[in-house]
Amino acid sequence: MKIIAVGGSNTVFKNGYLGDLQALLPEAVFVNRSVGAANCSMGLFRLLSYPDLSEGDIVVWEYALNDTFSLPTRGVEWHLSVIEQTLIHARDRGCLFLPVILTTRDIENNQEITPYRAALHYLFRAYGVTPIDAAQEAHIAFNVAVLPKSDFRDLSHYLPGGRVCKLIAQKMAEQIAKGLAPAGTLPAPLFARKGYLPRVRTDLSGGTVSEFTNSLLSVCYRDTRGNQTVTFDPRTRYGRVIAAITLVSPGGGKCDVITPTGVAGALLEPKEPVAMTLLKSILGHRGFNKIGTGEGKVIQFAPRESTSDERPRGVVAVLTEEPA
Repeated sequence: MKIIAVGGSNTVFKNGYLGDLQALLPEAVFVNRSVGAANCSMGLFRLLSYPDLSEGDIVVWEYALNDTFSLPTRGVEWHLSVIEQTLIHARDRGCLFLPVILTTRDIENNQEITPYRAALHYLFRAYGVTPIDAAQEAHIAFNVAVLPKSDFRDLSHYLPGGRVCKLIAQKMAEQIAKGLAPAGTLPAPLFARKGYLPRVRTDLSGGTVSEFTNSLLSVCYRDTRGNQTVTFDPRTRYGRVIAAITLVSPGGGKCDVITPTGVAGALLEPKEPVAMTLLKSILGHRGFNKIGTGEGKVIQFAPRESTSDERPRGVVAVLTEEPA
């Protein structure tokens, strides 16, 4: 049995819930493709760029907590379309899908079932997939209405090695032992574009082709340091940009996404000088959301002046949605 995880920093932690799951399933092979401080578009990219998906593999998805920070700019439906594409990609390759829904401490304290969290349950239920909702499971298991501060390491992380992480792992192991149901097939996607599939595009120009490797990942990228500009020209095909995957130095700088309209795209600024923040996703800006002959826009990535000594390293890929 092989388990491929795509999630945020809660999934990256060696002593987090995934480590507890490994202890419960010592015979399983674990492949952790998780990247912290990013949203669900990173999970889609990391799954698409994993070449060894096989029938019967289990894909663990965990980005609900991370998506809290990009929901105000992109909205619920954009996130759900990305997640639905992730689920469909796994299903079409014969994999089983096991989503884990985590909650920030602020949302937990407010006892909220947010519209996004409710929509996630709706999406997964439509495909016959049962998520592990950590807050719901913990409230029942520990007989509490609100989890105390002691169950969290900080606002965005459950306490590694704590009872919530162990409970998540236990519930995952129970579902796996019982047998995960394959995701169903709907007449049409609920949120993703019908007839379109996600693609990882590395046909970029400009910059210096380089390679970065650390204990978490190994990626090729086009270096923007030294005021180099990287360009993606989507006008040869029809589709739309979902996100750009970029590489930044720890603690360093910002990066502008520049479009011909002169409207700046999302800014990129890592929050913590640690390895797991190196790979980031810049969300698609409305200025280049639709691409194609006659209406396509060349997208440029250029380093931005910063008070930091370090700047973004460069651009790894562009994540698109194109006709099947």
